[in-house]
Amino acid sequence: MANIDYPRLCGGTFFTLLLQARKQRTKPRQHIKGERDGLSDSEVLFGLIKVVDPDFDAITNTTEKTFKGNTSDFRSCKKSKGTYLPFNETTIFDNRMKNGYSAPLQKMCDFIKNFIDVGTSSEKDIRLVKALLELIDSDQSINDDQVFYIGETGTVVTKAELRNTTMVCLQSFLLGVWHFALIERKDNSIGKDTFDIWCPATGGGVREYTGNIGNGITRTINLKMATVADSLEIISDEPFAENAEQNNKYEPEPSTEQINMQTLHRPMVVNQSGTNNTNIAYVESLTISNGGG
Repeated sequence: MANIDYPRLCGGTFFTLLLQARKQRTKPRQHIKGERDGLSDSEVLFGLIKVVDPDFDAITNTTEKTFKGNTSDFRSCKKSKGTYLPFNETTIFDNRMKNGYSAPLQKMCDFIKNFIDVGTSSEKDIRLVKALLELIDSDQSINDDQVFYIGETGTVVTKAELRNTTMVCLQSFLLGVWHFALIERKDNSIGKDTFDIWCPATGGGVREYTGNIGNGITRTINLKMATVADSLEIISDEPFAENAEQNNKYEPEPSTEQINMQTLHRPMVVNQSGTNNTNIAYVESLTISNGGG
């Protein structure tokens, strides 16, 4: 009999897959010298929390050691909520997704800019999308008519419709799946069996991801990238740094007109800074649609 508890989509399993797509980390020797790359598990989760709660401040809410422990528990699905993780009340986030979509979308754009490897030859971004698509499809606890707010403007797409999806807006997709995990999967511990299979115990050592979910998606997946007119917010890569003010610098929420869609076809790298300054390092195909007229 198939194990109906595997695989399961929840906050912890989403986070586990997301970590596989983060940018290249610095070498251990640099860590020994005290250099931080801003890409630790805790810092990535801190960035994800900012998507849900832009006012969250890890410095005032907890200590680095405690937050690191909460991060580990959240990733391994040991608990539904960490002691200091702001997932007990997500009504405001849910309302912003349904009635003020441009604000959380920009936060996800900021998060991806800071943490996720996008547009490189490693194709970590595409592999992440495929892994999440297969996870959603394989999760028997998700009905075919379940909706995800993953359309380019926050429109809904059902699980059944996802089976034929070939074009995905990366920011909207990750935002919608993250929203589902927090709103529809309140009990994060339901993913424990999935995590244990993906990341086998090593007798107390680091539990590395060894899963291969996503390989079952054989169709070509093309990615669109949502961009904003002005330079994106830079989330502090040191949430526990002595200067706490660095973690509270956030620009006003953009209007809907600020969000445009950009179609990317590999290989390409896009770096955007300022309204009229875009540096493009090799483009095979690029389609930009600006709203307004």
